Amino acid sequence: MVEVRDIEKLNGIDHGQSYELQLAYKLKLLIDVSFKNGFPEKYPEGYSCHIQLLNTLAQLAAQSGVVGPLPKGLVIDMTYRANMIESENGWIEY
Repeated sequence: MVEVRDIEKLNGIDHGQSYELQLAYKLKLLIDVSFKNGFPEKYPEGYSCHIQLLNTLAQLAAQSGVVGPLPKGLVIDMTYRANMIESENGWIEY
């Protein structure tokens, strides 16, 4: 349904007991998605469990100025920030 591409680390700050990480990446839509009343009109076969992802994509597209159906190939710029602590099993987000 989506492809994650162009992942770039923007920032990483070691706070001693924790680590702050910031990433930028792009999401590319691999299918056409149209909406009715704010919900996907039709769920492609095999994608019915991804309702939250489709709704999130619709919100992100609207924020990016896309109106109407989301076309296959649409690329949305994303950022991600995480605060992490080191545990017995490695670094985990908190």
